[in-house]
Amino acid sequence: MSLQIRKFQQRIRQLSTGQFFVLLFVFQVLLHAPFLDLPPVGQHTWRQVDAASSARNYFEEGSSFFYPTSDLRVERDDQGEIYKEFPLLYWVTGQSYRLTGFHNYNLRTVQLLASLFVLFAAFRFAKAMKLSEVDARWFTFFFWSAPYSFYYSITMLPNFVALGCFLFGFSLIRPGISQGKPSVNYLWGSLFIALAVLFKATWLFYGLPLAYLYFREFRKKPNLSVLLMALGTGCLVIGLFSIQYLHSLSLYEVAPWERAHETFLSTKEFPRDWGRVKAILNQAIGTWFFGFYVNFASLPIWLFGAWMAFKEKRPFTQDGFFWVLWISSFLIYGSLFFVSFGPDGGYYLTSILPLVAYITTFGLMKLREKSKFQLVTFVFICLIPLTMVFRVQGRWTVNLQVPDELLNHAEEITALLPEKKQVLVLGDDGVIIFLYYLHVKGVAYSHTVSMSELQRYKKLGFKSLVLFEPMGTVDGLHSELTFTGKVGRFHVYKINEE
Repeated sequence: MSLQIRKFQQRIRQLSTGQFFVLLFVFQVLLHAPFLDLPPVGQHTWRQVDAASSARNYFEEGSSFFYPTSDLRVERDDQGEIYKEFPLLYWVTGQSYRLTGFHNYNLRTVQLLASLFVLFAAFRFAKAMKLSEVDARWFTFFFWSAPYSFYYSITMLPNFVALGCFLFGFSLIRPGISQGKPSVNYLWGSLFIALAVLFKATWLFYGLPLAYLYFREFRKKPNLSVLLMALGTGCLVIGLFSIQYLHSLSLYEVAPWERAHETFLSTKEFPRDWGRVKAILNQAIGTWFFGFYVNFASLPIWLFGAWMAFKEKRPFTQDGFFWVLWISSFLIYGSLFFVSFGPDGGYYLTSILPLVAYITTFGLMKLREKSKFQLVTFVFICLIPLTMVFRVQGRWTVNLQVPDELLNHAEEITALLPEKKQVLVLGDDGVIIFLYYLHVKGVAYSHTVSMSELQRYKKLGFKSLVLFEPMGTVDGLHSELTFTGKVGRFHVYKINEE
């Protein structure tokens, strides 16, 4: 058996880089193909719908690139403009609808294509971290096989693509820092770092490990150009981020509170209740970190890598200190957004994935030196893709987080509503999920509204109310409503005229 394992390893090593990526990309596409026709479902559906609605509105309403729109509309002439992050993915998806018409395939296929770039960026990052060709491939494999990567490879959110932009940008700027002079690649790398921040502002925190690289190079060989490079890249990133933030703020300030409330442009207060802190930590570490970022099948390899790194005092080496600063950045960022790491916030740990892949790769490097562990290591590696799929597929087949009526009978509900009028929705915990599936504009509440609020929306032109019975209620509002029909648990009412 050990001889067969060695032969298998030899064949893997003999693959060219191009062959390796063709094989990886084929697996990436084939494993995701059965789920490409799904609408936004699964973990954090409301955030998926937020992206999907912007993409559809680019197509249907011809929104300007820097003025994406939401389905949350209040005033009669409300255009729904709100800006949260760089909307490139949403815009590209919207343009793809112009070629094919509206299909769920577009939404997930655009993200899938973007994920191929992210995997290539992970490989480039590993090479920039001085891993050998073989170990860089293993790094990419462990990066790819994290359940997090598998899920977000076809789930349109900006976090995964932002990670890819940062890793690719890093791979382009590190050689320039080492050489002490800018180049075309260095300039492109700075732009990709800036793009990562525009996609997800939390990458600003990771300027700390980048700054260390400039400082280390300057200490080694004092060179004014290194300082100017650091200053130039920093100004580019912060400058573009500031312009985008001011633009986001300008749209946020003029948006009705219903839409502004659904937009976060600041940090979040750290909880004061120790019970809640403990619950969030249990979720972040037990469910998300070990279950979603460290594939359970690769957990023994990761644990061995972490132990060997500690035993060999790797954190005190130059590259080890880079990772110490990476963790420090994560902890600073995590303390500012800690409450988001709870039950529905697994993607907030995105930036920890490269470190997980690096430690797992280090563990494999050390296990290769121990021949007696070759067979068991080989078995775990074979189990990794299976564990990856098993951990995630339930989100696409069982835990959809969207009522069946919306998945299969949305048009029947919509047929009960007047065309092109704002709709009031009660019973939507996701605030914007029901509006997207019903293909209407309006406002949604988790449970109910008061009589005065209902009167306000009536004056603003709202003609209908949709109630999801298990969650919402119209108690105390019946005098202002006329029942017009139901589909499953969804009840539709006409809001009575004055």
